[in-house]
Amino acid sequence: MDVDVVITGLNVENHIADCAASVRASRYRKGELRLWYVDLGSADSSVLMARRIPGLQVLHGPERGLSPCAGRNLGWRRGDAPLVLFLDARSRLSRHWVEAAVRSMEPGTGAVSGLPVPSKDCGFWSKALIWEDRPILETDDPLPANECIVRRKVLQLAHGLDQTLAPASMAGLGVWMVDKGWRTGLTRRISVRSQARELEFSGFLRRCYRQGQAYAEIRLRRGFLRRKVPGQAGAQAASAVWRCGSAALLAAFGAAGLLLKRLDLALLLPMGAFIAIFPRIWRVGELCAERDLNFRNGENFAWARCAAGFPWAAGYLARVCSRPWRIFKASERPGGARRKADQESSKYT
Repeated sequence: MDVDVVITGLNVENHIADCAASVRASRYRKGELRLWYVDLGSADSSVLMARRIPGLQVLHGPERGLSPCAGRNLGWRRGDAPLVLFLDARSRLSRHWVEAAVRSMEPGTGAVSGLPVPSKDCGFWSKALIWEDRPILETDDPLPANECIVRRKVLQLAHGLDQTLAPASMAGLGVWMVDKGWRTGLTRRISVRSQARELEFSGFLRRCYRQGQAYAEIRLRRGFLRRKVPGQAGAQAASAVWRCGSAALLAAFGAAGLLLKRLDLALLLPMGAFIAIFPRIWRVGELCAERDLNFRNGENFAWARCAAGFPWAAGYLARVCSRPWRIFKASERPGGARRKADQESSKYT
């Protein structure tokens, strides 16, 4: 089967050629790999560099730029291959992964992911996001990674990626697929090596907050009290909210106890800290097995998840509390913001 490879990027003049070359070097012999590059509003010469690459079709939006999700929607809609591979321009595709992924595309499988790995020069917080994007191995229907292969039919039925769920639009698509009876697959092979941009700690926390908001939106659309979010997405949401929410509450009471010189209340402060970091630090081995990481990376990832938990839970609770009436009502229809965003992205070629 042919595959449309949709590459998105922003200010990637030093990366787009290597990314396209990694796709060309792929040992995929069952069809053609058609390359599309969607520029998200680069201020450098990314578009000029992309146009010099043979066989790479270039699309770009307005000067104000597109979001990565809108760029992916623009790219897959321009092609017609039965499979779509989403790729970031700062990533390098593994030579054998496309062959393995297409081979595992059984009937009824809507998307297949691999195991993304960070490059050696990635910063700590950028690595943490890449490790977080890895699907959990021993689960049914693991969530698709950001860089995965999706059936065009699935994208058409779902009306593309939901821009209102960014940066968890792939998670939203995965939940939608499970609801509609599709399966999601996983190959235990390295899919891409990512050279993500350096991310500061404040940027990492902001992204985690937005992820929490996106997962809450997924939950609210299903009717908060009516249907659970299946599989990996539901488990992650429940764990983060209950663990970090209870830890923050205990820590707040403990801090109040210190101010009021109440020793009994002050003891809640270390209890809250313990709940916040347990079981991440004391169960590194399980975390390594879950994400297929070595022990050193698993240890670093555990500390990053401790830092991510509070903004993630804060974003989740903030979104739920901002729309309390939706707790009792399910809504499968895309919101007005999503329809408007899709209409905007479809204008540009």
